[in-house]
Amino acid sequence: MSSSRQGAAVELSVAEERKALWAKTKAALVELHAKHLTKYEWFLKADDDTYVIVENLRFFLLDKDPSQPLYFGYPFRVIVPGGYVSGGAGYVLSREALRRVVEQGLMQGRCRPDGSSPEDAELGRCLKNVGAIRVETRDVLGRNRFFPLAIEHFLAASALPRTWWIWRYSMHPVQTGKNCCSDTAVAFHYVRPQSMYLFEYLLYHAKVLGGPDERIHLRQLPPPPEL
Repeated sequence: MSSSRQGAAVELSVAEERKALWAKTKAALVELHAKHLTKYEWFLKADDDTYVIVENLRFFLLDKDPSQPLYFGYPFRVIVPGGYVSGGAGYVLSREALRRVVEQGLMQGRCRPDGSSPEDAELGRCLKNVGAIRVETRDVLGRNRFFPLAIEHFLAASALPRTWWIWRYSMHPVQTGKNCCSDTAVAFHYVRPQSMYLFEYLLYHAKVLGGPDERIHLRQLPPPPEL
């Protein structure tokens, strides 16, 4: 979704400015609801400076039920009672969560009608108002899968000063160093354009010869239905 037609992007009639992010998000959700609700089970929102490892996202969602009003992301504990998830880190809505946001929230006035508020906090309020459920996204070791800041700030403890807002905002204790990040991490925010190519190369092309083979075996999926 974009404010202008660029390649395959859907053009939305919303200004290209930060204060219009909630308006743009609402327009995108309405568009998805109108044209794609029955086609897909999950809907991912990510910024243009967010790198997403789609394979890990699919693995994470494998045992989740899209018919339930679920959403996922990096949770903050401020502003919205019960918290909300970071917009920059990317978040995922189930089909039912999207349906409720549009049909019960936006269409029935249970979500903020104007477009000038912080997008992620307003969506958090909207999700709360329609009874959506935030699902834990950390792994069994408590390591995050979604990251609202550049990954280097989490990998090196010295790169994440205690004065930064994230220490106060985060729902869970912030972890830094080698135990900061899940082996099945999903999304990283504030990735520079050049670094997108670096991520792509290191993840999909570089090989560690002689290293351990730690393949994750996904559970076998049922055969496709006979037509």
